[in-house]
Amino acid sequence: MAVVFFYFAILFWVYSRSGLRPFIFGTSDQTQEKSDQNLMDAIPEELQKEVESFRRTINLTMQTRFRIGAISMTLAGGLAIFSMLTV
Repeated sequence: MAVVFFYFAILFWVYSRSGLRPFIFGTSDQTQEKSDQNLMDAIPEELQKEVESFRRTINLTMQTRFRIGAISMTLAGGLAIFSMLTV
């Protein structure tokens, strides 16, 4: 059982190190139609900053949650080993 807890601890730690990719407004592809490019240029700079700020907040929140999960699974694995040795 301790192996399962340690596996989840490693899995949660790996998840805490990965986050959402930056959201890119528009593309640099030259084959895209001009009307689509004009639509992307019309997105306000303020909206782009708000989306990026939201993405950073979500990444920080998820990183914290996954790290707490990893620590708790490590503690659970250690407790499982301790209970096997004392019984």
